[in-house]
Amino acid sequence: MKMQKTKWLTKSKGVELKKYIPVPILLACVTSIVTMVRLEPNETFLERWLPFYIMAILVVLPIALLVLKGLNSFIKNKLNTISSWIQNLFFGVIMAFTLGGLMTGASLFTQNKFVSFLIFAQQWGDGILNITPFVLSLGLLIGLIVKPLIDRRKACIAFQKEHIHLKQ
Repeated sequence: MKMQKTKWLTKSKGVELKKYIPVPILLACVTSIVTMVRLEPNETFLERWLPFYIMAILVVLPIALLVLKGLNSFIKNKLNTISSWIQNLFFGVIMAFTLGGLMTGASLFTQNKFVSFLIFAQQWGDGILNITPFVLSLGLLIGLIVKPLIDRRKACIAFQKEHIHLKQ
């Protein structure tokens, strides 16, 4: 009697999941850097970093993935007439500001230093203004270098799959 593989255990799903392995590591690095910058003398690193990292994994990451998917769909459907480098730049800047804003909010929220929503919103806005040069640089990096490399890699994989399928 031969056992059937379930759909989520197929080789292609395993390969698909492998591409997300660097994400928690990258989030750990980013949250560590932000925590070190904002660490006060009377606090320990772990007590500040761990809640921030957990919030980044459980809140920021799912929202960012939804924005990523929606933004890719929007660009594909609505901005398909403009050049690919402008599309990639648009993608990079929007994603960088989304991630910057979410990470700033998560960092402030886990600090529990705000008395009211108004103060939290003001601190969040100030935080976003402070990181704007970094976020714009990150957006340019994502849009002009990283996204084109990922798109090229996806195109190569699709070509290889099609080529193998045609040989059979």
